[in-house]
Amino acid sequence: MTFSNNDDMLHNLVVTERGEESVTKVGDLALHLGLDGADLNYVPDTDLVLVHTGIVQPETDETIYFDVPTFAGEYWIVCTFPGHSASMRIKLIVE
Repeated sequence: MTFSNNDDMLHNLVVTERGEESVTKVGDLALHLGLDGADLNYVPDTDLVLVHTGIVQPETDETIYFDVPTFAGEYWIVCTFPGHSASMRIKLIVE
């Protein structure tokens, strides 16, 4: 998966476990990383995170490789940069 950041802000891409409660929890955990957030790419250390990019600078991209989950369902992709997770999320549907 290649994430192209065509915005003028920093972003990341985090794939979370199944269910909307997972993406909401990951976003909340990211907000509470405090001063360590930048060093951790604003990605909390939790089993709810399946794979993630680092922080992607404006007008750059990052490619990540991962095995698609084996269980069918709605997984979520979210940006966990502070203030972004409530609105910057999409579903990854595995059938």
